[in-house]
Parts: sequence; structure tokens; C-alpha cells
Amino acid sequence: MAAQLVSGNRRPLFLPYNDVWHNGRKLMHHLTMNHVADTYQFLQELESIRLLKDSIESHEGYEKWFERYSAALILRFAFGKVVVTEEEEYVRRILGLVHFVERVVEGDAHHVLKILLIFASEESLQINARNFGLVA
Repeated sequence: MAAQLVSGNRRPLFLPYNDVWHNGRKLMHHLTMNHVADTYQFLQELESIRLLKDSIESHEGYEKWFERYSAALILRFAFGKVVVTEEEEYVRRILGLVHFVERVVEGDAHHVLKILLIFASEESLQINARNFGLVA
């Protein structure tokens, strides 16, 4: 149920063990092999320097710097998109989804109730998915 709500069954965290999950795991395994990881090491170094610089200049907002670090690496490596200000639309959409998932997996009863209510109506699900930018 969570996989469908949050990602249309496209996020590995929520997937059941099946062919989609297995293929995703194979991809992640391939991307983290040494010879592949060497090809994006310069991106990690660049974003690490940027993270260090920002954290030295301002101790406030450190969570934002770590979110930008992760988003910048993943978006640049996987999609060729550069994160400059972390205010880019695609970054805000992804971080919005990350924060939504964090709230869902907290396990608080009111979040579980919200999920059940959303699933009570297919129309409601579609509206919420559009509001979170999960579908066009």
C-alpha cells in the first residue's frame, strides 16, 4: 500500500520482493561496484567540498546541506541535472517526496490513519498524488 501511495510502486524502500525489486537491487549493486564508483568520485569530492564550505560558513541549516549533497549526487549522476541553489523545481519536488516519506514511516498513528483515509477513495489518491508532484 505504501509503495503505491508514495511512488506508484517505483521506490525500492516499499517494494515487495519481486522482479521489480530484484532488478532495482541489481542496478544498485552495479552502480556501487568499484570500477563504476570511480567514474563519479569527482562528483562526490566536488559536493563534499561544497558541503564543508557551507557548514563552515553557517552552522544553521546543516540538514539542508546534507539533503543538497545527496540530491546533487543522485540527480547529477542519474539524470545529468546540476543542483546549484537547491531551489530548482526538481530538487524541491524530490525533497518534498523525501520529507513525505519520512512522515509516513515515522509510524505515528495519525499518519497511518491518513494513509488509510487516502486509500479509501481512488479519486482522493489521485488528487494527493498530484499535490505531491508524483504524477502529472
